[in-house]
Amino acid sequence: MALSPYTFRGALSVLDIDARNRSAFERFFGTAIFVGAGAATLAGGPVAGLTAAAWLSLVDPKNEAVSLLDALVTNVTKRLRGTKDKNQLDLVVAAHTITAVSSFFDALPQIIGPKYRELGLTDQERRHLLAVPGTGSDDLFDVVVPLSSPELGLEENIDRNLKPYYQRLGRRCLDFFTGLEAWSRLEPVPSAGLKEAIVERAASLYRSRLLELSNSAPFSLWVTLNEFSGTRELIRAQAGVQEAALGELRTMLAMVMPGRPAARNSYREKLALAAREVLDEPLLRSRTQSVASPPVRDGFVEPTFHYAVADDRSRPSDEAWWSEQPEHSSLVEYLASYLASPEGARRPLLLLGHPGAGKSLLTEVLAAQLPEDAFAVVRVPLRSVNPDDDLTLQINKELQRTLQRPNADLDELRQECGACEFCGDASVCPHRCHLVVLLDGFDELVQATGVTQSAYLSKVEDFQKRARTLGTPTSVIVTSRTVVADRAEIAADTPMIKLREFDRPRIEQWLTAWNAAHAGAATFVPLEIEEMTVSDEIAELSSQPLLLLMLAVYLAELGTNQLGGADLTQSELYQRIMDRFITRQITEKTAPEASEPEQKLLQRQQRRQLQYAAIGMFNRGRQHITDIELNADLAALEPPAVAPPGIQPLTAADRVLGDFMFVHNPRADREQRSAYEFLHATFGEFLVAELVVELLVQLMRHRDLETASLSPQPTALDDTLLRRLLSHQPLSTRGPVRLFIAELAERLPEEQHPSLRATISELLRRELTRPDTGDQLYVPLPYDPVRHRASYTANLTMLRILLDAEPVPVHDLVGSDAADRWRPLVHLWRAGLDNAAWFSVMSTLGVEASEEPPPWWNLRLCLRLDSTHDVLVNEAELLGDQTHKARLVVGALATQVVDDPWDPWREADLAAIQQVAVIHFAASGTPHFGRPLPYDHAWYQNLLTILSGRTDVNSNVKRAISILLSRAAGDLPVEEVTELLTHAFPPPENTGYQVEFAATAVCHPSVLNAIPGLEDHIRAVPSPIAPTVVAMLWYAEQRASGAVQEQLREMRLDIDRELAQTPASCAHTYFAPEFVTYLRLEQPPHWTPRQPVLRIFDNLEGSILASIAPEDMLFLVETWPEDVDDFIGLYLEGRAVPLKQGDDPLEVLRALVRT
Repeated sequence: MALSPYTFRGALSVLDIDARNRSAFERFFGTAIFVGAGAATLAGGPVAGLTAAAWLSLVDPKNEAVSLLDALVTNVTKRLRGTKDKNQLDLVVAAHTITAVSSFFDALPQIIGPKYRELGLTDQERRHLLAVPGTGSDDLFDVVVPLSSPELGLEENIDRNLKPYYQRLGRRCLDFFTGLEAWSRLEPVPSAGLKEAIVERAASLYRSRLLELSNSAPFSLWVTLNEFSGTRELIRAQAGVQEAALGELRTMLAMVMPGRPAARNSYREKLALAAREVLDEPLLRSRTQSVASPPVRDGFVEPTFHYAVADDRSRPSDEAWWSEQPEHSSLVEYLASYLASPEGARRPLLLLGHPGAGKSLLTEVLAAQLPEDAFAVVRVPLRSVNPDDDLTLQINKELQRTLQRPNADLDELRQECGACEFCGDASVCPHRCHLVVLLDGFDELVQATGVTQSAYLSKVEDFQKRARTLGTPTSVIVTSRTVVADRAEIAADTPMIKLREFDRPRIEQWLTAWNAAHAGAATFVPLEIEEMTVSDEIAELSSQPLLLLMLAVYLAELGTNQLGGADLTQSELYQRIMDRFITRQITEKTAPEASEPEQKLLQRQQRRQLQYAAIGMFNRGRQHITDIELNADLAALEPPAVAPPGIQPLTAADRVLGDFMFVHNPRADREQRSAYEFLHATFGEFLVAELVVELLVQLMRHRDLETASLSPQPTALDDTLLRRLLSHQPLSTRGPVRLFIAELAERLPEEQHPSLRATISELLRRELTRPDTGDQLYVPLPYDPVRHRASYTANLTMLRILLDAEPVPVHDLVGSDAADRWRPLVHLWRAGLDNAAWFSVMSTLGVEASEEPPPWWNLRLCLRLDSTHDVLVNEAELLGDQTHKARLVVGALATQVVDDPWDPWREADLAAIQQVAVIHFAASGTPHFGRPLPYDHAWYQNLLTILSGRTDVNSNVKRAISILLSRAAGDLPVEEVTELLTHAFPPPENTGYQVEFAATAVCHPSVLNAIPGLEDHIRAVPSPIAPTVVAMLWYAEQRASGAVQEQLREMRLDIDRELAQTPASCAHTYFAPEFVTYLRLEQPPHWTPRQPVLRIFDNLEGSILASIAPEDMLFLVETWPEDVDDFIGLYLEGRAVPLKQGDDPLEVLRALVRT
């Protein structure tokens, strides 16, 4: 089995070292150096088990072994410059690994100085060291030294991986040196900061040597890929290519992942052939195209994107949050770095975008352009899967559909992937075939199942973990509409990208391809960028790829390039497109000889049938419909009418589906029936909105006529059709439907708005008392009377609120007896709707905020702008139950860790969290005796009793204990604190709580030694919360003495030095002003005037900055005086110190200190 070049042993093994040098290496490092061994992760295990021979060689003052390593790297770079063989990747990784190791051991003599050469070993010391056995897979030779990755660029990799590695080596070195007799004779003995100086020097050497290595083109390409900046220019310079439709991605990956050719008739070959078909398909995939369309290879325009890595503060469904994330212009470079990195096989990439942003087309192009020598790609449209199948079975079925092989199997495809026969580790084999799975349409899976699918990404991670275990690392990309991103539990460190709208250059690039496709057409007028961006409204439409296509088709149909209206909205555009296509279909194809009235009738019929098709999809919770289903719907909703002589009525499903912008998609239906879908889901969503508004307007006009007639027996509103259509799914499940309805209603004459709202209110009140009659004909879903009533009333409620600019009183909705009707109505929605539908309703409806909440029967309802609340809390608001809301809000604070099916709530967990709540809210308090009162102490003992003997504590309970101890540890016996900590540590995966653990440790420092791993965990504190940990350790250090004080001091210095290297904006929730006091009083030498210290305070508001003592603030701005006026101004504003025009902020601050 081949060794991993990410390890020192593996790096040496792939370099074809000649006999003379091999003998030298064996002399220095022992004969075992070229023998395979397991690999330990760099960031995980200690480096304490270095083999004695290796240790003696690497720290030998003569430095012969390290010199040999440096020469070896030089030879590697020469070899890289000239080679074109298949193991370039191995050479790159091996050179990097040796560079990382040798940089540290070169740093030793440079920092210790000339006295280093006097560190001779006595014979007794040498015999003692040689008698120490190595520790196998944990020694220096087998620790993985990772390259940078898409998530960790060069500097981030140094900070996250290399420096901790060097720190452990430094600690081991100094432990070794201080045991030498010669060390005590050094004059002067090196300072206490020696380890940190060695680490920094090693990192500096590594950085500079990596730049030297970059003179080799393959190495430069690899490093740049993982920084994803400027790589395309490098590719074009080396290969002379500039290809469209992600073509550069193929070239780029082929250079760093050569792979091996696919065998004839293999899965890989056939998947690649099937995928590449899309490049020659027209961009406009309609069965009845009247205009030309560029092929995908020309018409696909690479979008820009926002990039983020998930953490507990991420809000991926929030546009405002995405606007704050970094923007990148080269999707090719990012995807190349992601797919080429081993990290890509650990977590899925979440690719988000709005409807029509091009997510699905991107996955098709990606599947077509990944080089088949190195990749096998399976694209799975999630709309077509059986949601009850596990992921492996879903992929299997898609393989069978794509390849038209009923026995196709994922396991057989996996056999074509993974490492080649000469390499054993698929994660580093340069000849490997890498499996990529593209899961397109998570939002459609949510719609199809009616549940939130919150654990879906966790299942994907489990799939990837199993794939790695089986030796076929698999990258997975999951696409979804942005708006439903919060329906999935996204693990920390998951990479996320959100496709951005087209900017002006990309619109222009797209128009160039469109105009080229129509060159020579007699009636075509080329589209100009100025007309397509003539106003903000038009530019917004043109920036969305699908709408840009629709605009182009619409204008080509008209034979013009003038839109004729600068205030065109999205609904108006769709309406114009529908009008144009339906008119052309009837007048030119279906009934060209019919009279104008007959053609108008047929146009109305076709439009209504298209609306029925759209709402048929909507009511079934998916984006396709079969011909059988549509035939049944049309028969139920629109019985055959008598057509004019010679005119065939347009009622058959095949005619409806065949003549408009539908695409026949035999794969859309998992039962293999003929199934159809719109060109894009937003067409169907517009038609649903248009149908709803048309039916409401008809009912409004009927009501107005009855009101005007003054008839003693007015005819009741006949909402039979509306009720049949809106009794299956809430409109809130599709956000664009609501937006379209609002736009269409806004275009009605202003005087009709009050009557329309009154009509909806009347329909809702009548529905509350009307008996259910069922519907034997129109059954898009199995009949359920509770769901029918719940869906229809929820839809009427949302429509009434949506069409009113002001909050709507409950009694306007349900009548004067609101006290008897409103709460049962809200409970009905919970009883009748599935989870996803109920979630959408609760996320849509809200209550007007007021200082004094009114009685629940006088609530005023509105659309909810902030959907971040727990939907259970939202429901309590709608019920007007403030007591229940308070309980839920408090309970939500105690259960903030994301629900995980593998981390269930057991009865003991519930009892434990209740006990913590009792301590917080029911205990009598501690009157500063240094211990709790006996009554209060009993609650802690009860908690210990509940937890006794348990090893499977729920993550929420761990969090609650961590927070509890951070506040109460100082008043509890150390034995109880230690026992409680054993149940809270280690913390839940992807969480830290370093501040809470540090707060506990400074009260009882002995826990740092009693709880394995606790000190290392606190040392790994992220930069945004590190200042608080530093301040706490410093504060505790002042009160400690002896060995405890030294331990706290060393921790504080290590964390603070790390923070000084990469200062980051402090998390406002954890900011401690005492950190600034520490900087002023201690003035640590590693915080130099050149460092961007004020960056720590970037995200802090004035009210938080105001907590800094004036003398501390003055020290800050005088020590780091760059651009401080605004910073001082914000501070003074927070302290309510007036700053008049012309005042010098610094002088005002100095005056504040003096007073």
